[in-house]
Amino acid sequence: MRNAFVYVVGWTKIDKYYAGVRYKSGCQPSDLWSLYFTSSKLVAKTRVEHGEPDIVRVIRTFGDDTASARLFEQRYLRRVNALNDVRWLNRAVGGHFAGRRGPHSEETKRKIAEKAKGRKRATPVSEEQKQKQRETFKKNYEANREERFAKRSAKLKNRIVTPEQRAKIAAALTGATLSEETKRKIGEASKRQPKESREKQASALRKKKWFTNGAVTVREETCPDGFKPGRLKK
Repeated sequence: MRNAFVYVVGWTKIDKYYAGVRYKSGCQPSDLWSLYFTSSKLVAKTRVEHGEPDIVRVIRTFGDDTASARLFEQRYLRRVNALNDVRWLNRAVGGHFAGRRGPHSEETKRKIAEKAKGRKRATPVSEEQKQKQRETFKKNYEANREERFAKRSAKLKNRIVTPEQRAKIAAALTGATLSEETKRKIGEASKRQPKESREKQASALRKKKWFTNGAVTVREETCPDGFKPGRLKK
């Protein structure tokens, strides 16, 4: 059973951090830094140079709802301005990549020059070839369309994130103010949930509070070392 999660790791001594999402089939939050050490090359390099991170936190879990997990990760990284803050090792957020931070070193310039030597230009693709590629893609897409839609529908039926939770996540991460109409709709959606489910969710949330160290925000039952109560301010 998959339990997708968003996490943060960091080295407070050098003020470097990395946030990511894990949604591989069968993954569990306990995998973090026991079986799973992120897919970032920069994290691996930092680990070699500075040892193990002193911050290893799972921010939130999402069960089998991988779409919400990925969305939460993107919004979290945008909120902390990861692409423009040199403290963060992340280099991409939702398909947007960070620009080069600082000038290339002489070693990097040498490697770029060596790699470019003898490079041949790609053979131009004719309009006829492009048309054949489009037709092939369309044919393959249509052939598996119903199967893909059926799998997606079955997966979405098992979502555990409620409309109320989605709205709260969006408001918390973007700083948006909910209108009275939106609040009313959230309340109506919440009332349709079983009473036992609402009480269980409320009980779990009451036990956790927000803590920050000025760079990252985590939600825990007790305050981690180096953190203090509160959340990051924009």
